Amino acid sequence: MPVFFTQLLPNLFYILATLFVFQLSGDRNQFYVDEKKLKRRYFLFAFISIVLCISFPARFEHGIIYDLRFIPLLIGSFYGGPAISALLIAFTVLYRAVFGGQGIYMTLIICAIIFVLTILFSRKYNTLSIRHKIIASVLISILHSVVSYLLFPLFFNNYHYQEHIFASTSMEVVGMGAVVYLLEAIRSARYMRAKVLRSEKLEVVSHLAASISHEIRNPMTTTKGFLQLLQGSEKDQKNLEYIKLALDELNRAEGIVRDYLTFAKPTHERMETMDLKEQTEKVISILRPLANMNSVRLDQRLKSVPITGDQSLFQQCILNLLKNSIEAMPNGGKLTITIGSSEQLAIIEIQDTGCGMTEEQMRRLGEPYFTTKDQKGTGLGMMVVFSVIEAMKGKIHVESEQGKGTRFVITIPLDT
Repeated sequence: MPVFFTQLLPNLFYILATLFVFQLSGDRNQFYVDEKKLKRRYFLFAFISIVLCISFPARFEHGIIYDLRFIPLLIGSFYGGPAISALLIAFTVLYRAVFGGQGIYMTLIICAIIFVLTILFSRKYNTLSIRHKIIASVLISILHSVVSYLLFPLFFNNYHYQEHIFASTSMEVVGMGAVVYLLEAIRSARYMRAKVLRSEKLEVVSHLAASISHEIRNPMTTTKGFLQLLQGSEKDQKNLEYIKLALDELNRAEGIVRDYLTFAKPTHERMETMDLKEQTEKVISILRPLANMNSVRLDQRLKSVPITGDQSLFQQCILNLLKNSIEAMPNGGKLTITIGSSEQLAIIEIQDTGCGMTEEQMRRLGEPYFTTKDQKGTGLGMMVVFSVIEAMKGKIHVESEQGKGTRFVITIPLDT
């Protein structure tokens, strides 16, 4: 049995080495990852691992040949989804057929089972926590080993296969758990690194905003106080108009300073239960004239879903997103706003048919002063969107393709 483990270690090494290469390559500071790009990476990881495992299997006495190809196949299928699973299964079957033998029939049956499991559970699998993903992966691996054990007698007369079934099962189960754990650990480390770097940038803006606001408010308060004294003593109507105009402008300047502080570091002062549908409809009614002016058709699919947050900040967040989407369609288009729920999460989906963004623009989305509007934007709008959603313990997923549009998916914990 120890020999069986030792012989299978190269297969496990191929899988882990490929995993490290694909997980550590690319931009380690990327906070939001394009879903399509991520699925391509899973496909390539699984594809190369399967090639290496089938090409260099473990060979034992009595003509026994074994490999760990089903570890990357299972991982690629469940992380990549049904489409990736179909491609990987088709390649696995074709490549395995090159080597011939009765094992091809067993491969076909197992691959069919994996594809059915992928269709049924892959979406649910990707919403699990790291711990539950590892448990689910190990259970799936055990299921595969049990099915293999039951199928062996149907296709092989070599009883020595069954002598090693426990060793092969143990190696596959341990390997599956280790690969999933490392994959999630690397993903989590990359995410946390990007989050820390982004938080540092936001902290700089926050301190700068607080400092500037403090210095500006002091002379403004003094000036405002003296103008109010003059307003009370002044009798000339013309001078009163000038004083009133000056006070109005000072109030507007105070509003700008207050808004800037909100952009830099939103504070949820009035946390309360609110209905997503009601809040979103208010924002849509404000932006409808802008949509009509840009020939943008609004498609609303709203469901009443309760969440907890500051109504004012949340409305500002949704307003910024919808306004950006409308402005991304200067020649008209369709803006779809969908609100729903899944288990313990409220889901807000905003999709436009506008100009879209490049990968570099998506990577920097939400950074202070970064904008895709050239000279027309400040970048503070998207910054406050990300800050508000994160403060509500929510997440934002962004998908975009140039010339086809952008899709935002926001998930926020439900009010319980």
